[in-house]
Amino acid sequence: MPMVCEHLKALDDELTAARIEVIYRDRQPWTRNCRNWTRYACYLDLPSVRARLRLPECVVDHVFKDHWQGEERGFVCKEHHDAVIGEYECRADRPVVR
Repeated sequence: MPMVCEHLKALDDELTAARIEVIYRDRQPWTRNCRNWTRYACYLDLPSVRARLRLPECVVDHVFKDHWQGEERGFVCKEHHDAVIGEYECRADRPVVR
């Protein structure tokens, strides 16, 4: 079984090939409405990545910032409930993916 759905596979493959550290993979972080979520140690420039990879409409931007639960930014597939996410903000010690 693939780690993420076909809508996010190109991005997931690209980040894996670039050897970007995986913070977590294959967890259901909050609810049963989440399937395979992968968090990478990078900042995803959402508009640039979306345009370059031509992500379908079922893939939506995910931007989450909460004092208690943490921060993240990435993409969620509304059809399959998978996600590829990264850091909420750019950090000097993390790569930026455009």
